[in-house]
Amino acid sequence: MPGRQNIIIYSLAVLLMLLSASASADQETHYDRIHLAVTAEKEIDNDTLIVELSAREEGEDQAALASTVNRKIKQAVERSKQVSGIEVRTLTYQTHPRYQKQRLIGWRVHQAMQLKSEDIEALSQLLGELQANLSIDSLNYDISRPQREKAEQALIEQAIERFKQRAENITRQFGREKYRLVKMAINRDDQTVRPMQMRTQSAMQEKRSAPEVEPGRQILRVTVDATIELVVK
Repeated sequence: MPGRQNIIIYSLAVLLMLLSASASADQETHYDRIHLAVTAEKEIDNDTLIVELSAREEGEDQAALASTVNRKIKQAVERSKQVSGIEVRTLTYQTHPRYQKQRLIGWRVHQAMQLKSEDIEALSQLLGELQANLSIDSLNYDISRPQREKAEQALIEQAIERFKQRAENITRQFGREKYRLVKMAINRDDQTVRPMQMRTQSAMQEKRSAPEVEPGRQILRVTVDATIELVVK
């Protein structure tokens, strides 16, 4: 048994030495590594209007309230589908009890819908009609998918080219002939630079006219985040 224990101890010692040597070798490969982050950005016009509207009713007769809300949303959906280029989607439907001094006094029924279109003028005019029965809950602008994808692809190519130039400059400044790409990540980001504006109107005006809005712009940003390793001559 003592001999066997000695063999085991010796084997473990050899294994630890090998692991230590391997770790040292790995650490050596981490020398001359440089982290770079290069960004390319561009301002893009928002070209898509996204609006959320809703119907709300309060009262004692839950069934009657639900019927009224359903009718208003149904009419709005049917009217919206008549306008070319507008995407229509119904959203949440909610029913909440109303209490007063712990006694049920009625119900509140609510349903929302979303309209989305690149034809901003047509959708704005439609909103002027729909506000007779519905309330505008939110009005936002965005960049359409084709325009976003096209712009992001151009920014990715631009950011990568800038990264390559910077990496090559750093390599030459350190007196090396070339570098090796260790890892790289491409991150996308956007930022609204000119927020949408919506003019406040009286309740009577709100029912008869479309809201005045300013689409604004967004900054699309692509960042190449990478680590390079300078190769020894």
